[in-house]
Amino acid sequence: MGITRIVQLQFKPGVDTDVIEDLSSQIRGMKAKCLDAETKKPYIESIEGGPDISIEGLQQGITHAFIIKFNSSVDRDYYALKDPAHQAVIQALQPAIDKVQIIDLATSG
Repeated sequence: MGITRIVQLQFKPGVDTDVIEDLSSQIRGMKAKCLDAETKKPYIESIEGGPDISIEGLQQGITHAFIIKFNSSVDRDYYALKDPAHQAVIQALQPAIDKVQIIDLATSG
């Protein structure tokens, strides 16, 4: 069973667009930087995302979203709880973020 994680972010008003782009690049860069603790190989299947472009007006403040795909719940759990590369990105994001919403979905294949 795979896991698809949807991360929605609301950046604080006034955060410079260059800072937002750098943080977004750090999120996307985790695909290469998040390494399995034993094999030392990347374990994230894919990361996509960026600024909201919806026309419905239902964002409720969310400005950016990212979709992260894992092959297993074991990989997701390591990422969420232990991976030092992920923890570093969390630390970088915290000063710039007003709201974070995370949803994980089980996927087949």
